[in-house]
Amino acid sequence: MIITWIIPDTYGFLLDELEELAIRDVNIRVLSGKPIPNNVNKRLPSVAFHYCPERSILVDSLFQRIFDPLWNTYTWRLPRHSYHTKPIAGIYKVLLDLEKEHPSDVIHSHFGYPGGLGGSLIDMPQILTLRGYDILTTGNYGALWNYFFRHNLINSYSNKGIVNGGSGYTVSRAKQILGSHADIRCLKEGLSVVSFATAGVHTRNSLGIKVRDTVILSVGNLVDVKNHELMIEVFAGCSLKEIENSSLIICGDGPLRKTLEKQCETLGIAQRVIFMGQLEREELSDIFELSDIFIHTSMSEGFGNVILEAMLFRLLVVASPVGVAPDVITHKENGFLPELGDKASWISCLKEAITTRKNYTQVLEVNRKLVLREFGMDKRIDAYMKLYEEAIVTRN
Repeated sequence: MIITWIIPDTYGFLLDELEELAIRDVNIRVLSGKPIPNNVNKRLPSVAFHYCPERSILVDSLFQRIFDPLWNTYTWRLPRHSYHTKPIAGIYKVLLDLEKEHPSDVIHSHFGYPGGLGGSLIDMPQILTLRGYDILTTGNYGALWNYFFRHNLINSYSNKGIVNGGSGYTVSRAKQILGSHADIRCLKEGLSVVSFATAGVHTRNSLGIKVRDTVILSVGNLVDVKNHELMIEVFAGCSLKEIENSSLIICGDGPLRKTLEKQCETLGIAQRVIFMGQLEREELSDIFELSDIFIHTSMSEGFGNVILEAMLFRLLVVASPVGVAPDVITHKENGFLPELGDKASWISCLKEAITTRKNYTQVLEVNRKLVLREFGMDKRIDAYMKLYEEAIVTRN
């Protein structure tokens, strides 16, 4: 079986999935919209990676069969949105060349853009796995706001592709676009537990945190949709006593970092907030190990692997009711689900989490076992394999 994956970049969670898939009896080739780092090839030597550089549709229209299908899909929008169509054209060109030599049995696109449409231009059923950016409800990325994301989803589904998402939230958002009766599969995301080894670099002592302090952790890109501004306001809104005995660690980087650092200074909590920037996987595991509470104020998530990671490390989770959170957290039983974007609700939940976290010791162990039992990477790839077999039968 030849399986072709189409991905925008070699994200860590996709590599985790590929690592499990690579031990199955399949041949895998991966088309990426970004260059392939050397360490990726070393990690997955049996996977054939292909970089798909962007191409100008105006040039390609003279020599390749790329312009016509793109025009049929986008019509008058094509020249107006060349920023979007260049990555699609790049993927389509590489995919065409590969299909001539060794046709795929299955084409599996991760994210609706650019792979979702780039793959669907080939006349065969494909599998489209929706990710976070595909269904964001804010900003310029999600299918509810952006024409290209929305059209990729509709086009893939109408071409009898198999559309799936990793959480009930993802599926419900996709049905807003395709209709409530659309057949969108829910495939639980998977975690590769072996990839969470610690580096032994970061400790409470090295970060200047007292042994008995409550450590609250946030992990995510510093962008608008993650709503870190609210998180900092909520932390500052807790009582002085709770602030004095607590530290907030923010892992991740992005365009809002300086703004958020300034916000902490303005609110007088800068000495209690540590910005760690982007960390390697092993170093991030160090931070999980030394933390007590995980806070996730995101306004939208396709899934939110990081919530499962926090549960794996036995952290008490306080998270927005988006992505996988409502699937695995029951409010005030094994975590907290504040009302989306509601500052008062968030302050109340965080205060309660800080003051009662020691009562959740046994529950947090149950949370860890839940993740190990229900979200193993082997189960995720087993579900993929069933979809591949279904797609092949459909094609034949």
